[in-house]
Amino acid sequence: MIKKWDRTYCLCLVLEGSIFFLVFLPLLGWEALEGKLLGKNNFVEEMDNYFQRWLKQDVVYIISQEEKEVFQVLQTYREKEKFIEEFWRRRDDDQLTVFNQFKEEHYRRLAYANEHFQSGLPGWKTDRGRIYIIYGEPAEVVKNRSRNHYRRSVQGSRNVSPGYVFEIWRYKYIEGIGPDVEVEFVDSSGSGEYHLARVPLERNSLLLNSRDHRTVIGEAELLNLKNRSSLSPWHLDQYPKTHRETPFHRYHEFSRKQRTLDIKSKDLQDLMGVGIRRQKLPFRSRHDYFRLNKTAVMVPLTLEIDNQNITFKAKQGDMSARLSVYGIVTSLNNSVTAEFEQDLDISFSSADLDENLQLSSHYQKVLILKSNNRYKAEVIIKDFYSGHVGFLQTSITVPTASEELQLSSLVLTNFIAQLREIPSPEEMLVIGDLKVIPNLSNRFYSGEAFGAYLQVYNASFDMATTAPKISVSYWIDREGKQVKYWSDEVGQSIYYYSQQRLVLVKSLPLIGLPPAFYALHVEIKDQLNGKSVQANQEFEIVEDDQDF
Repeated sequence: MIKKWDRTYCLCLVLEGSIFFLVFLPLLGWEALEGKLLGKNNFVEEMDNYFQRWLKQDVVYIISQEEKEVFQVLQTYREKEKFIEEFWRRRDDDQLTVFNQFKEEHYRRLAYANEHFQSGLPGWKTDRGRIYIIYGEPAEVVKNRSRNHYRRSVQGSRNVSPGYVFEIWRYKYIEGIGPDVEVEFVDSSGSGEYHLARVPLERNSLLLNSRDHRTVIGEAELLNLKNRSSLSPWHLDQYPKTHRETPFHRYHEFSRKQRTLDIKSKDLQDLMGVGIRRQKLPFRSRHDYFRLNKTAVMVPLTLEIDNQNITFKAKQGDMSARLSVYGIVTSLNNSVTAEFEQDLDISFSSADLDENLQLSSHYQKVLILKSNNRYKAEVIIKDFYSGHVGFLQTSITVPTASEELQLSSLVLTNFIAQLREIPSPEEMLVIGDLKVIPNLSNRFYSGEAFGAYLQVYNASFDMATTAPKISVSYWIDREGKQVKYWSDEVGQSIYYYSQQRLVLVKSLPLIGLPPAFYALHVEIKDQLNGKSVQANQEFEIVEDDQDF
């Protein structure tokens, strides 16, 4: 490799027998020096390997997508070396010192990860190595090396459970995530390779192992884990835990700890750049807001496309279609906040073709955005078989977190159900532990029921019961006249609560209401401080045989 210091170059070559030569050369001009050395096959190979290793190993977790794209189009060694110098200089907090402290610390972390976290893979490739390189040394590490029993560190719990080998890393603060962050790694295979846990109970082998479903409480009582709703990883209102172990906060942390993907749909990315004006593949969209903390908001961006607009082809006795989705979210200064892509495969039996053509298909991308900020989202959907393309451009104005009683988006849905298994963060149409499919048209058939999903923030808690005390009123009006009313004085529609949020779920029957336009109103009253807040959503009731 060639390094530049002041007016000389230091040439380091690794030759056979691992003999190192250091030759200090006067400044001849990079082009002249490079021209003399390019004839050396060993030198060219060494330089190519050096730059590839720098890009794909040394800085793979800290280089931005934009920087990576620029580096990959550079042609000469001089350009690449200059880029690397600028890369480290931009990250140096104190450019008056001789040494780049950021660079020194980064390579220290890389060396530490390779030494301590290798497990069939180089240390830097493992989950522990990646987290260590990105966030540095944790303030505290809790290790459990026994696969037999461990004592749960749960507030008020003395339970002992059989589980996997695991580690918990505690950080006092991580920028962009917040204070008091726990990162958990589980060795579920017993091979020494730890993976990043999605939920805290993942360390419990009984949660996923069907051979023995028992946990030890005290010394005698044996209970079946899978039959205890109080030990469900999502029913945390019945099983006391810290706020870090709620599904919403864990989802936020997991999404922030992952790397951004490399976009493969270059054709869709290019189409986004030139702009699309003619819609040949129409689809609907909506986005909602659910607070994660005071600075971050979960924004599910949901797309819905009618199956009758998609091209299906016969494939092994079924009717199949494929859609490619590409999206990009940018801030007001045009910096890329999120970029995503996915291929969607849709299939059903040939006998059900006519029935399924009357239905629609969904795609959802969950975005983690900063509160009190504005963004632009652009999405392209391409039909693989027809080549038809649909385009969306929409603004996203993320609300400001308030200390007052506050609500999330009010979601009306035809389908809402609790998940039986722990979902992955990538699973679509999931909020917490609920499968929620929003009705993007807000149209419902006469005589059916629909579900209402809503989150409440900053509710007061009773000091004696450590529970919220709210009343909820639901009513439907038509042209300002009330036609339906439901009262919940004791909070029966509270599905889940924690110090961070209340989750309300309510099924509302539409029996007796004729086709027309209506509005749903939900009012929450905090009985402890007397404050109230209201959410409203318009919808339409149509005849059973009317197409949406």
